[in-house]
Amino acid sequence: MWFRDWMKSQVERDRQYPPLKVLEHRIPLWPTIDAQSRFEEKVKLHQIARGQGIYPPCTPEERWARPDSWAVMKSGAKKAYRVFEEPALAKAMADSMSGYEVVYRPGENARCMGYCSVVDFCKQAKELGVVKRDG
Repeated sequence: MWFRDWMKSQVERDRQYPPLKVLEHRIPLWPTIDAQSRFEEKVKLHQIARGQGIYPPCTPEERWARPDSWAVMKSGAKKAYRVFEEPALAKAMADSMSGYEVVYRPGENARCMGYCSVVDFCKQAKELGVVKRDG
């Protein structure tokens, strides 16, 4: 893992700061048999769907779905003070502080918006109101 804008002077001041500019981070791989069986299962589902013309919907995990959220923001600020997934919690915090308001942030399906090659033809994306990002 490479830390951008890493500063050696911060290491001495902050115990939480990474001690080195580069750290090794191990990511466990699936066992080959698990990867193979998942791949075969997905291919089989798509073959069946292709024959019927009805494709199974993508799961929230597959869509990289992010839920709706509510940001507590100081009036005029660009960044949130805190973000909640429950509107009541955001409202309670904003009400307890002077000059703060709650801003609704709609959830999004990040994979659909920026990485899916069939989003323009996808019935599920249309139902979810996905708007493809340019770029």
